Amino acid sequence: AMGWGSVDSLHLISEAMNNAGAMHAPLIVILNDNDMSIAPPVGAMSHYLSRTVSSKGYRQVRNLAKRVTRKIGLEGLVKKAEHSIRSFNMGGDLFDALGLGQIQLAGYSFGGWMAAETAILQPERIAKLALIGPAGLVVRDPPSGDLLAAHPRDIPGLLMHHPEKLKPFMPAGHDIEFLTLRYREQTAIARVVWEKPSGNPKLERWLHRLRMPVQLVWGEHDRLRPLAHAQRWLAALPDARLAVLPDAGHLVLEETTEAAQHVLGFFTGKKPRATKGKKP
Repeated sequence: AMGWGSVDSLHLISEAMNNAGAMHAPLIVILNDNDMSIAPPVGAMSHYLSRTVSSKGYRQVRNLAKRVTRKIGLEGLVKKAEHSIRSFNMGGDLFDALGLGQIQLAGYSFGGWMAAETAILQPERIAKLALIGPAGLVVRDPPSGDLLAAHPRDIPGLLMHHPEKLKPFMPAGHDIEFLTLRYREQTAIARVVWEKPSGNPKLERWLHRLRMPVQLVWGEHDRLRPLAHAQRWLAALPDARLAVLPDAGHLVLEETTEAAQHVLGFFTGKKPRATKGKKP
């Protein structure tokens, strides 16, 4: 299951996740989540998340935090506390509520960051982990590209080694619906990363907990998450391999079919993983 927006908001993904627990078959979960909800929430995931945020215990802690921080002038901590509570509840219980056992998890870009932190919270749940150009790791030299600060004309070059390949995905003229969706997407991402746009400064020190096999997939010409970042992931992960695609940028899955082949081969065992630190 994979999606561009919030996973609990897309009908096909909800349908897949609703049925996954009853299928008793190997499951691959792909995260490409940017905290954006377009379609109405449906299905078991929506019901579970709604129960979580509307539960009596959750609301009591949330309201207590608001009262306390308001009195001592630390209202800015409320959102951080609320995010932590949600992460604790949803990260720990979501897969149980869906009736899932071990899964193979893949994350792409921002979804890679979310996949890594999900695996850190529940390492016993993740059989294999694939990270495609993941965000989240703070690397100062070279730094990550900043999509939120980039001029619109520079964004295609940040995302792709061959920017012309983006043309099929772009509107021919002034498309208000396209612009509205991109605005919602960017503001949703900004809400999540505004205080830590470069990533989670604690993530690197937690990666040693990920002892499951990890496949990293990277575009050699990635300007958003430079290839040097991949070496930092490799150094921090106990059992990781790196596949570098020579003619691709950050949107490596869109620029080459080999990237998806590496991920599927890693999950199915039908294709050997690349040697650690070397190109395939």
